[in-house]
Amino acid sequence: MMKALLLGLGVMVAGTAMANDEAQLTDELVQLAAEAKYISIDCDIPLDKDKFIDLTKIYAFNNGYDPKTEINWEYVKLESHKLYMTMKSDLPHAGQACDSLTDKFKDALPALQKKPALDLDI
Repeated sequence: MMKALLLGLGVMVAGTAMANDEAQLTDELVQLAAEAKYISIDCDIPLDKDKFIDLTKIYAFNNGYDPKTEINWEYVKLESHKLYMTMKSDLPHAGQACDSLTDKFKDALPALQKKPALDLDI
């Protein structure tokens, strides 16, 4: 009986830890997505959405999150848009945060930027 109770507590703790990881990662992704949206729209550096999602998986892994952590992308999209609008109202001058955000993302920007299609005449 005691083993079953301890096993049950272990499962509950693991489930709670996973839920906490998911919530923490989701909050971080909302922030990153809002900043990426600001860069794309207000700094006139178009970013590729699919590349952003791929890089967030690497970000999650590099920051110790379980690769199996589920992300509700619709929630991230909705909340990051709200945060982006807050950033726009807090920074009313166009592109006011561009320097700081492009510096923050300087290593990832080359991988995130949309590139024109190659026109190969072969």
